[in-house]
Amino acid sequence: MSKKNLENVGIKILVGCAVLLAVLILVQKFGMPSFLQKSPSPQTPAPANAIAPRSTVDRSKMSESEQILTPPAPNASPEEGKAYFNFVQGRAQAADALTVGEKCITSPLVMKLQLKKSFVIKNTDTADHVISFNKEHIYTIPAGKAKNVVADFGHDAGIYGYGCDSTPGAAGMVLVAQ
Repeated sequence: MSKKNLENVGIKILVGCAVLLAVLILVQKFGMPSFLQKSPSPQTPAPANAIAPRSTVDRSKMSESEQILTPPAPNASPEEGKAYFNFVQGRAQAADALTVGEKCITSPLVMKLQLKKSFVIKNTDTADHVISFNKEHIYTIPAGKAKNVVADFGHDAGIYGYGCDSTPGAAGMVLVAQ
């Protein structure tokens, strides 16, 4: 390698490290993005490392999809948690595929799967999309392609939100059953 190529590689490594450090600082300062949060079912205790869901809001003024995509606050009563679980469960659709389209619109909005079952994420858009369930489950789906995924996001049953690209909040939910 020439000296110029080595310099370019060194600069790229330094820039990459700086970006990684900036992301770590932002996560430390502001917390994990909400779309990476898991809302446990009432029967499933939250894991010790679970990230708290978004704040409590007046659900009566929200659309059905907003209600689905907004889990109860961490200080919500057990009744609120159970009501949210029942609401989402009642709208969950059993499916083997999750479709991601233009502007990260997903279908079904709530997909019901069995724990450890594999499913397909299909990208019907003309742009690539990144679907994030948590730090360990991040999938880049190229435009017009699909990817097989296993439903083991938290290693237990519950409701898992996922994000699409860098859009704020959840793009959809997956209800993982035993």
